[in-house]
Amino acid sequence: MNRSKAACKTYYETVRRSFRYTQPENSLRAEAAKNSARSRARRKRLLESRQSVLADEEVELWKSATVDLMSDEEDGVVGGVSGWIVRPPSFRRPDLSELCAKLQSRLEVTPNV
Repeated sequence: MNRSKAACKTYYETVRRSFRYTQPENSLRAEAAKNSARSRARRKRLLESRQSVLADEEVELWKSATVDLMSDEEDGVVGGVSGWIVRPPSFRRPDLSELCAKLQSRLEVTPNV
C-alpha cells in the first residue's frame, strides 16, 4: 500500500508542477528549472564517463567526487566567439581538479565504443 501511495503522490506533484510551469507568470522559473535539470544531467553523464577511465591508483581520490563537483559545460559566446564554455566549481579541491583534467584528457583520446 505504501508504494502505491508514494507513486500517486509523485504523480500528483509532477502534474501540479507541470501545470504551474505552464502559467505565464512562471515562465522564467520554468526555464530556470529546465536549464538546471539539463545541467545536472550533463554533469551526471560527465561523472560517469570520467569514472569509466579511472586507473586503480585514482579510485580512492575519486570516491569524493559527486555530480555537484563536476564542471558546468555549455555552448555559448565569449568575446564574440562562440564555443564550448567549461566552468569548474571554485570549491572543488585542487587535487580533484587535476584528476578531472587527467581523466578528461583520457576520454578525449579514447574513441567511443
